[in-house]
Amino acid sequence: MNAFEVVWRVPMIGELRWERFGEEAILYNPASGRTHRVNELVVDILESLGSEPATFADLSRRMGVAGLGPAEEEYFSGLLRQLDRLGFIEPCY
Repeated sequence: MNAFEVVWRVPMIGELRWERFGEEAILYNPASGRTHRVNELVVDILESLGSEPATFADLSRRMGVAGLGPAEEEYFSGLLRQLDRLGFIEPCY
């Protein structure tokens, strides 16, 4: 399965805490005890995947970034990889 076919989900949507401040947000992960400063796209991704798991293609359509160029696609997929490494999202098979 390639990276674009993975179905992503938020394993602990009920436990995450965030507060938006304009185009940024503060995100607290109780599993790690760490706080992160993120842009609003990250919170939008977590809210979307918390409601319903999605593939890269489905999520990019939801976020309004579908059909963008290769650089934007790479940024978006890199963001998903980073959220996975931080434990905010995970693949569900």
